[in-house]
Amino acid sequence: MRGFLATLAQDAGRRELAAELAPADPMPAPGLPVAGLFNEALRQAEQGKTLPAAGRTVEKALKKAPDDVACLALAVMVFTLLGKRAEAEAFGRRAVELAPRVPALHLNLGNCLRDQQRYEEALVCYRVALDLAPAVIQTWFNLAQCLAQLNRMEEAREAYRSVAAMPAENIPAEICRAAALAVLDRLTEAEAVLDHILQQAPSHGMALTELASLYRRTKRHGQAETILNRLLESDPEGWRVHYNLCGLYYETHRYAEAEKAGRKALAINPEEPSIQAVLASTLSANGDLSEAEALARKAVERRQGRSLGVLGLVLERQCRFAEAGEAFERQAAAEPDHGGAHFSLALHLLRQGNYQRGWAEFEWRWRWEQNPETYRQSAGPQWTRAMRKGSTVLVWAEQGLGDSIQMLRCVPLLIEMGYNPVVEVQKTLQPLARRMLSCPVYAEGDEIPATDSQIPLFSLPYALGLRLDSIPATASYLTADPALAATWREKLQPDGRSLMVGLNWAGNPRHGNDAHRSIPLAALDKILGVPGVRFISLQKQGRAEDAPLLDRLETRWIDEAEDFADTAGLIANLDLVIAIDSAVIHLAGALGKRSWLLLPFCPDWRWLTDREDSVWYRSLRLFRQPSYRDWDPPLGRVAEELEKAVRTNG
Repeated sequence: MRGFLATLAQDAGRRELAAELAPADPMPAPGLPVAGLFNEALRQAEQGKTLPAAGRTVEKALKKAPDDVACLALAVMVFTLLGKRAEAEAFGRRAVELAPRVPALHLNLGNCLRDQQRYEEALVCYRVALDLAPAVIQTWFNLAQCLAQLNRMEEAREAYRSVAAMPAENIPAEICRAAALAVLDRLTEAEAVLDHILQQAPSHGMALTELASLYRRTKRHGQAETILNRLLESDPEGWRVHYNLCGLYYETHRYAEAEKAGRKALAINPEEPSIQAVLASTLSANGDLSEAEALARKAVERRQGRSLGVLGLVLERQCRFAEAGEAFERQAAAEPDHGGAHFSLALHLLRQGNYQRGWAEFEWRWRWEQNPETYRQSAGPQWTRAMRKGSTVLVWAEQGLGDSIQMLRCVPLLIEMGYNPVVEVQKTLQPLARRMLSCPVYAEGDEIPATDSQIPLFSLPYALGLRLDSIPATASYLTADPALAATWREKLQPDGRSLMVGLNWAGNPRHGNDAHRSIPLAALDKILGVPGVRFISLQKQGRAEDAPLLDRLETRWIDEAEDFADTAGLIANLDLVIAIDSAVIHLAGALGKRSWLLLPFCPDWRWLTDREDSVWYRSLRLFRQPSYRDWDPPLGRVAEELEKAVRTNG
């Protein structure tokens, strides 16, 4: 049709209109003198690891034929991937000048400009390409990504919807459709498209990579790992495979494996910002903050958005809170629809005591794809204060045991307000929660009656408007069963002379912050050497390196505790609990037991900063690292305070 209209315009003497209406030109083939060099450069570029060689080969071709459009187009792509932006742009502009009606050239130039974060200029290129060829899915997809980077989210989503609605004529176009559907959270449809591709081409690398990413989003990490290992066998030097493995290992807290995969990806493609960012996250988790910060800053130079979030986390680990906050704010502004950006900002705000903004941002966790929990949409609307008094509310545990203990204090407020909560907690907490609450308490996995609304435990602070000065039940709100406490007293046989001290030094090794919060038992030598103390282990999961020192504690008792009601009975007989940031310290605090908490340099948000008391548990005293990974000062202080406590007890 465009060709027919162009002919009419030409016949009518309207040459300018005829030029506008003329159909787009195809990409020209390379000239014969450079065809061999072009094909060699293309082969090298497709191999990934030989990308620098591809750059040298295509430069050689352009010395022979400086205006060969096909070689210029290839040079744009190769030099963009190499991070040589100025050269790539120069090649792209020359190609467009020589062949202005080839849509792919405008697309390539747009990609080069987008890689430089010159999004407005890139948009112009994409729109020119779409004017010439409006049905090219790849151009629409790149346009959508560019609009998202400019925070023009509604336009971006409209462009993604266009991609999702367009017929895909080939596998690359189908992959764009699948990716667009995933962005639109139409994950079932995206998976169906990828399954269809893989029925036609079972070994298609990009389709398998996209499917692995989708599996990661839907928490099917085992299936994702199977696909990525399969890809690794066929393409051991493909940076995307190692990059995705790094991300998967990081998400599943396998940090040593993540670092190995990330370093391999970086060795293959050292200028790719997404690799720099995920490796920075991994190194931060492993404690190498200096290299992590350097990589994160490199990633931010090339690409904003999620790289800013990684930089914020690395800075926060160093307690550089003002800089971290700026990075988180910038990320949330750059990616206003990204749940992870808001979640990181929420934790930062809560750590700074800004509960008003922090709790609101914390609600974005349900739109964070790495959240291991699943929101219970089917359980009814989320409870708000506007709902009918007397209605039933399912309050359900969503995070760890310590988190559940911390937020159970909010449930009685619902009862006071005239609502009828029905509580679901982890099975090991059910007996304790039943002692505390005057409402039905179920264990996870029980059949629960239908309710009028629901709310996750950690959404209660936002719904109730909790502030630092309005946190309920800071003294104690859990009680040990007197019969269990008596049973434990009989077992422990306290002599009245020795101070009974419970000790918990390590958490779950798969916890995201475990490398920073847990302490080797050997490091507690000063504490264990204080005379006049009976040390009772509250450590459920021992570590091999601790075994030689366990004879300095009484370890058998905690193994006899069947649930947290048992552990509460044991703690009730102690004079003091010394623990790291784990469920044990939450239990001791909720029981009102005198407790000392050992905190890493950058603590979890709930312990705030620069204070020795807790706004959540009045019986807690906080002992903080003064510098990164320096446990000696707080452990020395604890030993001194413990000696004082022994003298007082005597």
